[in-house]
Amino acid sequence: MGAVSCASAGTCTAAGSYSDSSGHQQVLLLTETAGTWAAAEATLPASAVEADLGSVSCTSAGNCTAVGDYRDSSGNQQGLLITQTAGTWAAAVEAPLPATADPTSPTVQLSSVSCTSAGNCTAAGSYQDQIKDSLGRLRPPTIQGLLLTQTDGAWAAAEAPLPANASATEQVGLLLSVSCTSAGNCTAAGSYQDRSFQGQGLLLTETSGTWAAAQAPLPANVFATEPEPTLTSVSCTSAGNCNAAGDYRSSSGFQGMVLTETSGTWAAAQVALPADAATQPFTKFYSMSCASGSASGPADICTAVGLYNDTSGNQQGVLVTQTAGSWADGVQAPLPANAGPNPLVNINSVSCAPGNSSPQVQTMAACVAVGTYRQLPGYGHALLITPPPPDLSLSDTAPATATSGQPYQYTVTATNTGAFPVTGVKVTDTLPGSAQFGSAATTTPGASCTRTPASSGPKPKGGTVACTMGTNNPLPAGASVTITITATPTAPGTVTGNAHVTASNVTDSPDSDDTASAPVTVQGT
Repeated sequence: MGAVSCASAGTCTAAGSYSDSSGHQQVLLLTETAGTWAAAEATLPASAVEADLGSVSCTSAGNCTAVGDYRDSSGNQQGLLITQTAGTWAAAVEAPLPATADPTSPTVQLSSVSCTSAGNCTAAGSYQDQIKDSLGRLRPPTIQGLLLTQTDGAWAAAEAPLPANASATEQVGLLLSVSCTSAGNCTAAGSYQDRSFQGQGLLLTETSGTWAAAQAPLPANVFATEPEPTLTSVSCTSAGNCNAAGDYRSSSGFQGMVLTETSGTWAAAQVALPADAATQPFTKFYSMSCASGSASGPADICTAVGLYNDTSGNQQGVLVTQTAGSWADGVQAPLPANAGPNPLVNINSVSCAPGNSSPQVQTMAACVAVGTYRQLPGYGHALLITPPPPDLSLSDTAPATATSGQPYQYTVTATNTGAFPVTGVKVTDTLPGSAQFGSAATTTPGASCTRTPASSGPKPKGGTVACTMGTNNPLPAGASVTITITATPTAPGTVTGNAHVTASNVTDSPDSDDTASAPVTVQGT
């Protein structure tokens, strides 16, 4: 599977290919309805011998556009466009090309499509040109970026512009991804060759229908003489607010990188990989998807997916998440039980639908990633990954004994055991009536604690301590918030505080690990 697009949680479409009984590649379309997947085969152009789909974009359930390429009976590679309307896939059509396309060998590849409404999409890819020089001689063909714009159902083609420092003699451009926030306002990403014949990252921005090109920034540890960057995916939540993913070369080999655009300005960064990553992990990010509760601001949450090599030399999938502008360490992608010791994972695409209407409560439970992996006997299989929803666990640590009339301390720790951030974390601890509250504190930035006493008077006993992180202060995957509480027992016996944790975007049924308690034996003075 090469791509996936989700109109809402549980309503997704995936696109790719499979091998038929003759050994030819045929397009494969999978549709998820209310969490159940079904497969469909598209009708190809009459001249098609085999085909593949590389991208799909859905504006609502049953209304999608998929793009890719096919090999015709003359051996030429052509662009492929397939449209679904009200749940029905129309027959695929050949993509139009610019007038400069090589008529005998266009070598078309459509890598990405983004739709803002049914019948209004932009697709990006590449083609081979055939241009004459100033003397009328045919110039050696080169690969150029290809932009296709669909307006009210009709497609038009154009050659992608290149930055001013692009090579004048070998203008090679390649577009791998496009993301649109409205018709005529899109961002595309890929690579090109500069005047020094070095590969560079390519960013194209369309504003009101006009495209402009720029060289992409790179992380600080880039191998300056041979950076070889490629931007493979871009996702925008509003005009001027986008995220892109790809790879580049550093002194440690190829590394994954993420780029963030805020109000029109791009910045690049390297992200941390899972702990078992090799020293030279050969990281590749293939897809990124961002969700936002705002129509004009930056993304609330993004996920990038790809692959890396672990310390045993095995190729694993990687999932990396950004929340509120900060990238968490990557986590290894989960696999089916029948995966081989070297699963050769390729995660090609991810799509995240907002999990909640509130801007601060975007959950990654609504994400779906697709790719391939190798089974134990060595056979390749399609891979569908739905990351686990956010989850919390709670622990309570207290001394075994305390002395009546003397203060003691105990800690309550909430840990995000899920794969993605949780928001609105609230830890509540109920003190018994035989203990006086002293204080509650946490070193977690943005967290605060309050107490509601159970009794009145100068030294009230019992009550409830509530510590919250706030909806704008997410707890990253694997992170913890610890509250230290001081209490004074007033009589011999047993003192037990009962703690409970909740979060805004954890909607599962209460688990046994959502509560915790630690009894303390109180001795007399």
